Amino acid sequence: MLRELGQELWAAEESRRVLGVELGMRMSVARLRSGGLFLHAPLAPSEPLRAALGALGEVRCVVAPNLDHDGQLGAWHDAFPGARLFGPPGMGSCGASVAALGDVAEPEWEGDFEQVIFAGAPRLSEVVFYHRPSRSLLLADLAWHLAARGGLLGRAALGLSMRLRRFGPPKQVRWLFSDRAAAQRSLKRVLAWDFDRVIVCHGAVLETGGKQALARAYDWLSAPELWWQ
Repeated sequence: MLRELGQELWAAEESRRVLGVELGMRMSVARLRSGGLFLHAPLAPSEPLRAALGALGEVRCVVAPNLDHDGQLGAWHDAFPGARLFGPPGMGSCGASVAALGDVAEPEWEGDFEQVIFAGAPRLSEVVFYHRPSRSLLLADLAWHLAARGGLLGRAALGLSMRLRRFGPPKQVRWLFSDRAAAQRSLKRVLAWDFDRVIVCHGAVLETGGKQALARAYDWLSAPELWWQ
């Protein structure tokens, strides 16, 4: 159920197909210096997944990184009532107490992660995390990394939202940005971190060259705005 990605970092992955194209879903799991576990973009807490996590440590922090990856927080609260739940700014109630994430790492993980709210797209409200021990950047929907697989119809349909084989945000995410200047400031903060690997929720992990790839993926922020972008 868990695949090791880097130092004190693992992933749980599920298959998810749209029009025959594999999008995938990935939850990242970090073991904190305290020994507790930090879950990013949580999947459903199935029995096998819970057992695999139990072999690593105690689930203490469950984090929804944006407004599209918050659907499982309530289920994790039921499964691990002692764990703290965290969500992005603007998140509503999930039936349990959820602490709002900010630009400063929480005390539970300040020795392991840095974080920043990626501004400019409040309808997404994504918080980006940098895992220091493994030099990994954790993204939810700010970038996908899909392979050009699946049927012709599926590839054509997804090609309308993003160019396959290219690392970056799909067009439906780009359309959420209403303040490019604010997004550029956030991007500058992210690119100042010393990461190489980028772990996305949809698609393949980008094992190396992540900083350069992310800079290229968001070069449109400084280009003239065109309605079809």
